[in-house]
Amino acid sequence: MSDLMRRLLAVDQMSAPPDEHYRQPEKLQVQHVMKSWTKFFQDIVDGNKTHDIRAMDRNFAVGDTVALREYDFEEQTYTGRGLIVCITYITSDASPCAFSPHVLNKKFCVLSITRVSPLLLIAS
Repeated sequence: MSDLMRRLLAVDQMSAPPDEHYRQPEKLQVQHVMKSWTKFFQDIVDGNKTHDIRAMDRNFAVGDTVALREYDFEEQTYTGRGLIVCITYITSDASPCAFSPHVLNKKFCVLSITRVSPLLLIAS
């Protein structure tokens, strides 16, 4: 396990108590670590964004957990906040919906996600 993975799984959590926006799995194992721009990250934290459009550059699977690291695009730096989500559904050209063969590029997918951790503080 990488040092970053250890820090993600053993970080101090913010003082906010658990809320309705996430469910806690019995066993948490992170399969992917990815950047999330601040606006999108905050919408996921708030429970308003439950999907993420991503390049198909990884072997995503339903049930995978993803550590999202908030990234400030303007400052070109990580903010130190993180969040772990679980992939609940994948829409792509391989698992199409009614329109996906016509509107989704084969290099991209839509990940349906749900929070599985409270907001995390990630030490540099």
